[in-house]
Amino acid sequence: MSHCLIHGESDTLCTSNLFELPRCEGGNRKVTFRASIHTAYRDRKIKENPNGFLERIEIIPTDKEHLSQDEVIRLASTPCSAPALKRAFLFSCLTALRKSDIKKLTWEEIQPYGSDGVMYVTTRMQKTKDIVHNPISEEALELIGYSPEKHDNLSDLGTIMQCV
Repeated sequence: MSHCLIHGESDTLCTSNLFELPRCEGGNRKVTFRASIHTAYRDRKIKENPNGFLERIEIIPTDKEHLSQDEVIRLASTPCSAPALKRAFLFSCLTALRKSDIKKLTWEEIQPYGSDGVMYVTTRMQKTKDIVHNPISEEALELIGYSPEKHDNLSDLGTIMQCV
């Protein structure tokens, strides 16, 4: 195991200083690096586990950028040369679904949930693997042309999201 790989020093094996990257980049890379070291130790590919000698990573949550309700309303009324792309983006805004989750969304995942009669998107999030039940507004249903009789993928939105 190279001292460079553990401490981020610059030599022929290192292309960047892993431990001096911004938190948003370096934190994720450090976690992945430490997990790889642990796996190598567990699989007996290295004799010692150097993770005990590495500094702990302080994870500081970052503020995520988002659009205000007024900005989404302005976008909805703004002309766009790609109407399907606009619909897909607005659908994402209204449902808080990620691009990867919209790509695999099927009509069966849009259904009433509970006794209130409100429609929900019930899906397993691709990134987190969590099952979520998100209420879906009438506006979002209109954007995708929802119909209880449809049973295939939401191919129009999925195809658009493949290109984004």
